[in-house]
Parts: sequence; structure tokens; C-alpha cells
Amino acid sequence: GEKQTAFMPEVAKYAGLYGVMRGDDAISAKKGFEWIAHSDNTESTQILVDEMLKLGKKYVKYGVGKMLEPVLEELLTSKQTLNTSKATPSLGKQIALVKVAIEKMKNLSKK
Repeated sequence: GEKQTAFMPEVAKYAGLYGVMRGDDAISAKKGFEWIAHSDNTESTQILVDEMLKLGKKYVKYGVGKMLEPVLEELLTSKQTLNTSKATPSLGKQIALVKVAIEKMKNLSKK
């Protein structure tokens, strides 16, 4: 519902990191990720990709960026699917910012 949407930016801070988490944390992060991936919410999408890039950069020597790349690809696919069924300018913006994030993440892995 609407009142839950207020929590979305908070959830976005860790939702993209489910791939590097374990146990219940990973499960709840994955649920949060799905929620954001299937929502038309630019703010939360931005937070999600920013946090993933931050982590990818911080732990680049451990290959975290490589681990997070497929998550970003999944996010992109979800946003594109959503946009196909119900196109909005904000979804267009979200698709663009996820594409930029994927490029940045790929460049991290090259270094």
C-alpha cells in the first residue's frame, strides 16, 4: 500500500546487496529488491543502484562488482518489462539510470 512506499528508500539501501548476503538477511533483501524492481519509484531505484555501486567500488578487489552486475541486469529487465506494460516518463528515467550503473559497474571490474 501507499504507507509502505514510504519505507522503500530505506529498503533500497540494502536491497541490491542480497547476492552478497547470507540467510534471512539475503531473503529479506531479495524481497525488497523485487519490490523496488517492480515499482515505478525513481528515488528508490536511484538509492538502490548508488548503494550497489558504492559497494562494488569499495570491494572491487574481491570482485563484488562482478557479483552485482547480474543484479543490475535483472533490475533493468524488470524495469523494461514494467515500462512495456505501463510506460511512464519516470520509468524511462529509471531505465536510463540503471543502464548507466551497469556501465559503471562493468568499468570497475575492468580495472
